[in-house]
Amino acid sequence: VGTEAGAVYTPDMRLIERRIGEDATQTVLLPRYTVPHILIHSHPSGEVFSARDLESFFYNEEMNGMTVVGNSGKVYVILKSVEYDGFRFGAAFSDMSIQLKSAMREHDPDKYINTIKGFLKGASQYGAYFIES
Repeated sequence: VGTEAGAVYTPDMRLIERRIGEDATQTVLLPRYTVPHILIHSHPSGEVFSARDLESFFYNEEMNGMTVVGNSGKVYVILKSVEYDGFRFGAAFSDMSIQLKSAMREHDPDKYINTIKGFLKGASQYGAYFIES
Protein backbone atom coordinates (compact mmCIF):
# COMPACT_ATOMS: atom_id res chain seq x y z
CA VAL A 1 0.00 0.00 0.00
CA GLY A 2 1.31 3.43 -0.89
CA THR A 3 3.90 2.21 -3.40
CA GLU A 4 3.89 3.66 -6.91
CA ALA A 5 4.52 1.49 -9.97
CA GLY A 6 4.93 2.41 -13.62
CA ALA A 7 5.33 0.83 -17.02
CA VAL A 8 6.10 2.17 -20.47
CA TYR A 9 4.70 0.58 -23.63
CA THR A 10 4.97 1.17 -27.35
CA PRO A 11 1.71 2.36 -28.97
CA ASP A 12 1.01 -1.27 -29.95
CA MET A 13 1.41 -2.25 -26.26
CA ARG A 14 4.82 -3.95 -26.27
CA LEU A 15 6.52 -3.46 -22.91
CA ILE A 16 9.53 -1.14 -22.95
CA GLU A 17 10.20 -0.97 -19.22
CA ARG A 18 8.51 -1.32 -15.85
CA ARG A 19 9.51 -0.15 -12.39
CA ILE A 20 8.11 -0.58 -8.91
CA GLY A 21 9.00 1.81 -6.12
CA GLU A 22 10.53 0.70 -2.89
CA ASP A 23 8.16 0.11 0.03
CA ALA A 24 5.82 3.11 0.37
CA THR A 25 7.71 5.17 -2.21
CA GLN A 26 5.24 7.67 -3.63
CA THR A 27 7.25 8.30 -6.80
CA VAL A 28 8.75 6.12 -9.51
CA LEU A 29 11.09 7.95 -11.87
CA LEU A 30 11.20 6.69 -15.43
CA PRO A 31 13.71 8.01 -17.95
CA ARG A 32 12.73 10.02 -21.00
CA TYR A 33 12.13 7.78 -24.00
CA THR A 34 13.02 8.68 -27.59
CA VAL A 35 10.47 6.37 -29.22
CA PRO A 36 6.69 6.80 -29.32
CA HIS A 37 5.25 5.45 -26.08
CA ILE A 38 2.47 5.36 -23.52
CA LEU A 39 3.17 5.66 -19.80
CA ILE A 40 0.96 3.77 -17.35
CA HIS A 41 1.43 4.28 -13.63
CA SER A 42 -0.32 4.10 -10.29
CA HIS A 43 -1.12 6.85 -7.82
CA PRO A 44 -1.36 5.41 -4.34
CA SER A 45 -3.22 8.59 -3.33
CA GLY A 46 -5.97 7.77 -5.82
CA GLU A 47 -5.79 11.29 -7.24
CA VAL A 48 -5.69 12.58 -10.80
CA PHE A 49 -2.49 13.45 -12.69
CA SER A 50 0.03 15.49 -10.76
CA ALA A 51 1.55 18.68 -12.13
CA ARG A 52 4.77 16.70 -12.57
CA ASP A 53 2.90 14.11 -14.66
CA LEU A 54 1.45 16.80 -16.92
CA GLU A 55 4.84 18.48 -17.25
CA SER A 56 6.31 15.16 -18.39
CA PHE A 57 3.42 14.70 -20.84
CA PHE A 58 4.03 18.16 -22.28
CA TYR A 59 7.83 18.09 -22.49
CA ASN A 60 8.16 14.57 -23.86
CA GLU A 61 7.32 14.86 -27.55
CA GLU A 62 7.39 11.09 -28.02
CA MET A 63 4.83 10.42 -25.30
CA ASN A 64 1.51 9.65 -26.98
CA GLY A 65 -0.45 9.16 -23.80
CA MET A 66 -0.41 8.66 -20.06
CA THR A 67 -2.66 6.83 -17.64
CA VAL A 68 -2.97 6.88 -13.88
CA VAL A 69 -4.72 4.20 -11.86
CA GLY A 70 -5.67 5.16 -8.32
CA ASN A 71 -5.77 2.86 -5.33
CA SER A 72 -9.58 2.80 -5.55
CA GLY A 73 -9.50 1.62 -9.18
CA LYS A 74 -10.25 5.06 -10.65
CA VAL A 75 -8.54 5.50 -14.04
CA TYR A 76 -7.42 8.75 -15.67
CA VAL A 77 -6.11 8.98 -19.24
CA ILE A 78 -4.66 11.83 -21.29
CA LEU A 79 -3.85 11.34 -24.98
CA LYS A 80 -2.26 13.49 -27.67
CA SER A 81 -4.42 13.51 -30.80
CA VAL A 82 -3.19 14.38 -34.29
CA GLU A 83 -4.49 17.92 -33.54
CA TYR A 84 -2.29 18.23 -30.43
CA ASP A 85 -0.82 21.73 -30.19
CA GLY A 86 2.07 21.57 -27.74
CA PHE A 87 2.60 25.32 -27.79
CA ARG A 88 -0.95 26.11 -26.69
CA PHE A 89 -0.99 23.21 -24.21
CA GLY A 90 2.26 24.49 -22.71
CA ALA A 91 0.98 28.06 -22.42
CA ALA A 92 -2.16 26.84 -20.65
CA PHE A 93 -0.05 24.58 -18.43
CA SER A 94 2.10 27.57 -17.45
CA ASP A 95 -1.02 29.56 -16.52
CA MET A 96 -2.33 26.61 -14.50
CA SER A 97 1.00 26.34 -12.68
CA ILE A 98 0.50 29.83 -11.28
CA GLN A 99 -2.87 28.77 -9.87
CA LEU A 100 -1.31 25.62 -8.40
CA LYS A 101 1.33 27.69 -6.60
CA SER A 102 -1.45 29.81 -5.14
CA ALA A 103 -3.26 26.69 -3.88
CA MET A 104 -0.03 25.48 -2.31
CA ARG A 105 0.57 28.82 -0.56
CA GLU A 106 -2.99 28.63 0.78
CA HIS A 107 -2.49 24.99 1.87
CA ASP A 108 -5.65 24.11 -0.08
CA PRO A 109 -5.40 20.58 -1.54
CA ASP A 110 -8.96 20.70 -2.92
CA LYS A 111 -8.17 23.87 -4.89
CA TYR A 112 -4.99 22.22 -6.18
CA ILE A 113 -6.79 19.09 -7.39
CA ASN A 114 -9.74 21.04 -8.83
CA THR A 115 -7.33 23.31 -10.73
CA ILE A 116 -5.71 20.28 -12.37
CA LYS A 117 -9.09 18.69 -13.15
CA GLY A 118 -10.35 21.95 -14.67
CA PHE A 119 -7.25 22.21 -16.85
CA LEU A 120 -7.66 18.60 -18.01
CA LYS A 121 -11.33 19.05 -18.87
CA GLY A 122 -10.40 21.97 -21.14
CA ALA A 123 -7.36 20.27 -22.69
CA SER A 124 -9.31 19.09 -25.74
CA GLN A 125 -9.04 22.61 -27.18
CA TYR A 126 -5.29 21.89 -27.47
CA GLY A 127 -5.78 18.41 -28.95
CA ALA A 128 -5.13 16.56 -25.68
CA TYR A 129 -8.01 14.34 -24.66
CA PHE A 130 -8.77 13.57 -21.03
CA ILE A 131 -10.80 10.53 -19.96
CA GLU A 132 -11.88 9.77 -16.40
CA SER A 133 -13.55 6.52 -15.41
